[in-house]
Amino acid sequence: MTTKDKDETVQTDALERFRRRVDAVGGLPTLPHVAAEVLRLAHDPDSSLKDMASVISKDPPLTGRILKVANSAFYGLSQQVGSLSVALVLLGMKNVTNIVTSISIFRTLKFGVDRGTFTRKAFWEHSGACGKACDIIGKLYKLDLGGEGFVAGLIHDMGKIVLDAVFHNDFVRVLKMAAEEKIPMYVAERRVLGVDHAQIGGWLAESWHLPRNIYEAISTHHSEPRDPVAEPLGAAIQGADAIVRHEELGFPGFSEPPSREEMSSWPLLADREFPWEEVTEKLKEEFVGVQEFLNAAAG
Repeated sequence: MTTKDKDETVQTDALERFRRRVDAVGGLPTLPHVAAEVLRLAHDPDSSLKDMASVISKDPPLTGRILKVANSAFYGLSQQVGSLSVALVLLGMKNVTNIVTSISIFRTLKFGVDRGTFTRKAFWEHSGACGKACDIIGKLYKLDLGGEGFVAGLIHDMGKIVLDAVFHNDFVRVLKMAAEEKIPMYVAERRVLGVDHAQIGGWLAESWHLPRNIYEAISTHHSEPRDPVAEPLGAAIQGADAIVRHEELGFPGFSEPPSREEMSSWPLLADREFPWEEVTEKLKEEFVGVQEFLNAAAG
């Protein structure tokens, strides 16, 4: 057995032990029924906009938030959206599905308290900026992200919120260790719990039946750099996370982000000139829209 195989076995065993601990305290948070049904419809080739509107309309507060998000600067529509049917026509099923997923995750993960520099506001701003950066990278390099770059970036760190909710005392230890030693949170998590927030977030996304490319990208975003050909969403999320940390949009973590020099060797950026200034300028310009999206989705 190679060293890599041994490491993977250790990680698998640690995650299985962690799953048993989670099950013992009541299991993972569940996605609301309407959101689960919307996700099912989104991946059913025979479903229609009418089918989706029928499901969403059963949840009036959700409908209201969708319209609020649709009318935010994030989408920049030229006309006011006054009904769910119009939102579906103008934004399309994929965008509305992403909005529903985002709103539902805000509802589901709306717990925990702020601690030091780790605040919910800063956490979600980092996450939203990662979603936007993921989209920017996808368009720049013509990566096939399946229209899921933003939502995948938005929820890539949700394992941290789950840790805070389910094992709060351990999470406080993680924050303290990461802050004092100036190490990445995932390193502290592995020391304290044997698993990290990427694995936990991927497990949660899979349990919610989110698309495979999303839960795989989440679970591997702190693994070795991903190949943009084989795993375009995973590669885009890793690049987006590093860029957003460099620009300190939202919570930047306790350790230094990967250097530009280090990132230039990643498969995503290797053998091509990355327009740092162009990308970061665009990201900063669109960050206001991201903040509006977060405010509208969180309610």
